[in-house]
Amino acid sequence: MKLINTGTKIINIGDKILMPGETMPIDKELAYTPAIRAFAEKGLLSIDDSDDKFREAVEAEAKRIAFEEEAKRIAAEEAAKKAAAEEAARKAAEEAAAKKAAEEKAKAEAAAKAKAEAEAKAKTEAEAKVKAEAARVHPAHRQRVCCRQGRRARTVD
Repeated sequence: MKLINTGTKIINIGDKILMPGETMPIDKELAYTPAIRAFAEKGLLSIDDSDDKFREAVEAEAKRIAFEEEAKRIAAEEAAKKAAAEEAARKAAEEAAAKKAAEEKAKAEAAAKAKAEAEAKAKTEAEAKVKAEAARVHPAHRQRVCCRQGRRARTVD
């Protein structure tokens, strides 16, 4: 704050002399003392608090900027948390899909193995059946020849 001597007389404030037209910096407490207020009411002094208002405006702007920066920081943190959560969800979905694909592959392999085993068993049974049929002698050919000695083998029923 500043005191401005608007009168034509010299004013003493404490140990300082304020000449007409001169200014003097003072603090807020001194500006509102009864003597200074009385001189201001008579028009001998004027109190210029534009510096204080400017400083208050600067402080208010600094607080607003700090608040905006804090809000931006919080928003950035929330965005980072959201991105991390989305990434975790994406990874979980990928892992679930991979697990499902592995299970389906295992089922398909098991089904293919079972089918192959069934086909092999069916083939073995068919071969055994063919061998059994070949070993059976047709009724029209009741006698057969022994291959080693060229003799006739006994009759098969």
